[in-house]
Formats: sequence, C-alpha cells, structure tokens
Amino acid sequence: MPEGTFVESIIENQKVLGADSGTLTVNLPTSNYLQGLLLRVQNVNGSTSNGSTGAGETIQGDISKIEVIGDGVTLFSTSGRLARKFEHFDTGDEPPTDETQAASAVQWAVFPIKFGRHAQDKELLVPAHMLSNLQLKVTWSFTDSTTVGYTTSESNAKIDVIARYLYATERSNTAFLKKVEVWSKTPASTGTEEATLPIGAGNGRYRRIMIYCYEVAIEDGVDISDFSLKMNDAQTLIEDRWDTRQIRNAIKYNAYHTKTVSTMLNDADTYNSYVSRISAVALTCGAAVRAASATAIAGDRITIGYSDLATPTVVTTDAVIYFTIRGQVVSHAVMLDLGTDNLADSLYVGKDSGISTLKLKMTVAAAGGATSIITEQLVSF
Repeated sequence: MPEGTFVESIIENQKVLGADSGTLTVNLPTSNYLQGLLLRVQNVNGSTSNGSTGAGETIQGDISKIEVIGDGVTLFSTSGRLARKFEHFDTGDEPPTDETQAASAVQWAVFPIKFGRHAQDKELLVPAHMLSNLQLKVTWSFTDSTTVGYTTSESNAKIDVIARYLYATERSNTAFLKKVEVWSKTPASTGTEEATLPIGAGNGRYRRIMIYCYEVAIEDGVDISDFSLKMNDAQTLIEDRWDTRQIRNAIKYNAYHTKTVSTMLNDADTYNSYVSRISAVALTCGAAVRAASATAIAGDRITIGYSDLATPTVVTTDAVIYFTIRGQVVSHAVMLDLGTDNLADSLYVGKDSGISTLKLKMTVAAAGGATSIITEQLVSF
C-alpha cells in the first residue's frame, strides 16, 4: 500500500457543454493514484417551469452514461442515476442534488465515483501512473423548452470535474474497484429473466452486485419479486426476496431515502418522486394562505390536493409546492454482498477460478420494470 497524501484537483471548472445532447471527453492526469472523481452538472430551467405533472426534467435523469476508461479498459460505466444509487448505499442517503422545477432556476446534481471502499482508502486506487491514457466520458441529453425542460442548454449546461489523487513517491500496481452496468432490460412479460455475469480472464473478485428496478407509480418488489445467484448452474450463493433484501440492506448500510424538492404543481396533479417505500410526505406552499396535502401515494407517485384558503377554492394553475419525502429503504435497488472490507472474502471469478458460469436469475412477477445490473469487482492491471 503506497504511503502519501490525498490531493484534489479541479479538472473542469464550469465548462460549458455547448449542446443539448452529446458526449464530453475529459483527459485525466496519468500520474500518481486516482482515488475517485466528483462530477457536478447544472442547467437552467425554462422561463415557465421545468414541468408540472410528473417529475419534469432532472439532471440525474438526463446523464445517460458516465465512463472512466484507462488504456482501453473500462473502469467505470453506468448511467448518472445508477452512479448516484451506488453511492447512496455507501453514504446512507441520496447524494446532494437540487431538482427544483421553479422557473429560470439553476438545477444541479453531483455524481460521485469511487475506486476504493471509502474516501480515505489508500489500499484500493487506480494506478494512473501506469497508464498512457485515462479518460472520463459523460453523455447527456437535455430537452430545451420554455415549459417542461431547460432553456438554451448550449450555454447554460455546465460541468465541474474534481479528481482526488493519492500523491506518493512510491510506484506500484494497486488493485481497485471497478463498477460496470453489465445487463439492462425492461421485461415485456412475466416469467424469469436470467443474466450471465462476466467471468474468466480479465475479471477479478466480485464484491457486490446491485440490482436496480424502476417503474413509475409501482412499488418496489412488485416487478422483480425475488432473485437467486448461482455458480456453475448448481451452487446457490444467494437466494432472496426483493422485499426482505431491501430491508436487510437498509439495516446493514443504515441507508434510507430523504428527498426535498421544489415543484410547480396544481390541484390533483401528480409528482413522480423516485422514492419508494414512502413513510412520510410533508408539503409546504410557496404562497400565503394556501394548503397542500398528499391525497394518494402509489409507488413513487404522489397525488396532491392544493387549495387557496382565502377564496376558498382549489388551485388550478401551477404554483410552488415544496416537498419533503421520507422513504424507508434505498429506493428501487437491492445490493447483493459477496464480500466484506476484507478483500479476501470476495468471490474470485478470474482465470483458473474453476467457475464456468455465474448467473443471476430474477422472477418477473409483473412486466414493465426497467431493470439493470451493476457489478463491483476488485481488479488490477
């Protein structure tokens, strides 16, 4: 393990993305050891708002892919939402974001990427000094509109990139954690879905596997009801129900879901919160002598009642409502733990591992859930 000091470097500072869609490639320094990256993306809402009924546009939903590639090898590859979801488990709540739908407001989200177990991990680091090329790629797609979108993304969409390195004089080939989305599908019918996970040469040790499943207005555990992880088609490593695994994850990681957001809604509108297992909703009106309440909750969808007490009558034009939403679990995801902080506990699947297949089987109890599998492996160059 190299000895040294962590330093942070601003690689991009308010860089204008220059288009409403595209891919930005950022060259990262090939020196020292890369511990992680922090991305912050922002844009400006339309002059009316950024959506009424539904969730509107959000930064984390508009970042379709984040990749880190070293000498042609993928070290990290997920969507923006799933990058944040992995960090949600590690920190106990959703990473910072401002998903305001207010007119002309700046909306932003951060996307943390770690190559170790935690921010101070000096054992697991990408040995950037060994690489001739190390790149970050960010793919986005914004909708420009004066209503349900952003305004002039060509100049208003910006990104910050901060790199965290271990500065050390010692040079060695350190292992690191690679996170990659390896499977995605929206099942069109009930039954069983089977994902074959990567094994053999070029792979290392599986530490964790995350399953993500989301369908608007559908509670967790309805689409994917249970799952099993099997080795060599016979030996069961993990078998569980979605409901029980999600609760066990919440206890183990002390991880729940708190969301605060400013919306533009009126009476009987719905808000798709991306929060599951909702236990509490508090609403505050942006105008005096008004009252708002949650009249129904279906999965992540919240239906509101909104009244003007001075009239009195229901509010029929969009107006500000502030939400505070509490979920009891990490929403729409379960984590399968195959190892601990003791790296020797992880499941070795590399060359000469004796493992011929590693398959994740999921019971699809209801069709329509957008499902992804993200693996975390301990690897080295």
